[in-house]
Amino acid sequence: MEWERYLAGWLSPGRFVVVAVAAVPFLALTFSYCRGLYRLYWHPLSKFPGPKEATKSDLWLYHQDLTPFPEDTFEDLHRQYGAKAIRIAPNELHINETSLYKAIYKQSNPFPKHEQFYLGFATEAPTSFTEVDKAKHKERRRMLSSMFSRAGVLKLEDLIWERLKLLENKIDRLCDKDINLYNAFSGIRLI
Repeated sequence: MEWERYLAGWLSPGRFVVVAVAAVPFLALTFSYCRGLYRLYWHPLSKFPGPKEATKSDLWLYHQDLTPFPEDTFEDLHRQYGAKAIRIAPNELHINETSLYKAIYKQSNPFPKHEQFYLGFATEAPTSFTEVDKAKHKERRRMLSSMFSRAGVLKLEDLIWERLKLLENKIDRLCDKDINLYNAFSGIRLI
């Protein structure tokens, strides 16, 4: 019964608040440490080489984004580790080998991208490119797939040349002025 008195003393209201306040930072540090260990040794991407700081938190990648040429750092890391894919954040890889793109972007067993990947495209409604839901993306892709076959592209070739000729004529008319080509290039990119 001695332990009951001891426990009752620790659970008194005044002491409980002190223990709880002291426990919060301890638990936060313990969680952070355990998460870092998980990301370093047991995470699905833990087998890929990269800076240890990058495996534990997004702060390393954030710091690289603030530098003028983060791609140079990534290329140096590819050389340093002798790897085609390096880990640049807890959930991100940087790839410099085109053959790996087919493994990632194949449709038979798609590798889902994080929703934040699509935030950079700033579309109000999902498009066939930015749709995250696999079933909806598959339906959109099915509707458009015939247009990207060789026969589909050849069928639209005359229309594409016609639109490019219109763009060329407009540029010729405006060649003495400043021209904002943003919309023109957006349209060409979608052709």
